Amino acid sequence: MKRFLGADAARRLAYGRYGKPYLRGGPYFNLSHSGHYAVLVVSTVPVGVDVEQRRDDDDCAALAAAAFHPSEREHYARHPSVRTFFDIWTLKESYLKLRGTGLSVEPSSFALTLERGGARLHGRPEIRFRLYDDLPGHSLAVCLMGGSAPDAVTMTHF
Repeated sequence: MKRFLGADAARRLAYGRYGKPYLRGGPYFNLSHSGHYAVLVVSTVPVGVDVEQRRDDDDCAALAAAAFHPSEREHYARHPSVRTFFDIWTLKESYLKLRGTGLSVEPSSFALTLERGGARLHGRPEIRFRLYDDLPGHSLAVCLMGGSAPDAVTMTHF
């Protein structure tokens, strides 16, 4: 994180009400990891990111029934696949991470409308979503408060 946020990042690090880290004086950032990938998003606007390794052994239908809004469950029922489940999940979690609440807010309490390359949140046009296909076997979503997400992921190997 020092490489992308500056050598003084540790000194400027603080935490929001629900534990979301932020840097006093900016920039905004968010971090997620799963499998062999860690994703760091740095932005001029508030941001949330989630990456999940898609696992065939999860009971996606049961998880969708518990965590998805009824309209999202309908979408999943029309397109029942591990990828659909994890795409919806990462979009939802990226929004909760943007808000800084994490799972203290019930994921089924809000509905996303999936669209090509992302989603919409009803009544909140300033919230932007982007899905990425850059990480094999993983779903990756970014959520921004305004602004726009980059077209592609920049890979850095450590």
